[in-house]
Amino acid sequence: MYKRVTMRFKLTVLLFVLFFSLQGKEKDLNDSIPVFTDIASASLTPDSVVQFVLKKKKLTGFPNEIWSFKNLEFLDLSKNKLDSIPLRIQELKKLKVLKVSRNNISSIPPQLYKLSNLEILVLSDNEMAYVAPEIANLSKLKKLDLWRTNVSVLPEEMSRLDNLEFLDLRGISLNRKQQSNVLDIILKAKVYFSPPCNCNN
Repeated sequence: MYKRVTMRFKLTVLLFVLFFSLQGKEKDLNDSIPVFTDIASASLTPDSVVQFVLKKKKLTGFPNEIWSFKNLEFLDLSKNKLDSIPLRIQELKKLKVLKVSRNNISSIPPQLYKLSNLEILVLSDNEMAYVAPEIANLSKLKKLDLWRTNVSVLPEEMSRLDNLEFLDLRGISLNRKQQSNVLDIILKAKVYFSPPCNCNN
């Protein structure tokens, strides 16, 4: 009887560990490529840095070392204190994934729209209220996360984003008409809204 209880306990612990390890796993990462998580080690071999995750570091700006990572494809600077995206962002020509959620970013520089290989753009929980028509230049974009931003109107040019599969607009106060306007533009992607509000009528 004791052995059975012990075995069940071990099994339960194992399942909990497995569950929480999966919960903490970074989404969209390529498991077959090393992930760098600190500036010092990444700077030793800048050409080998393809995936770089630097979250919860209280950063107020993009580290200068990032611009030497010419092969960078995945960049996650979420949960910091960034107030802007540098104009130099266009130098990261191979970038496919950019995550800057939960910062204090108030605007998107036009240089970001020159990242022609970008597939995933996560801007959630920031202060920006405007998306420029030039976003249509991100022809490979598959996922756009604007959750809990102040964006209430999308440019009609977004209808040209033929590869867009996912658009998150939850946490934004939009009435039924505004939501309908979004759906008139975004015809193919799955769009997520919060329930419509009785606002801005």
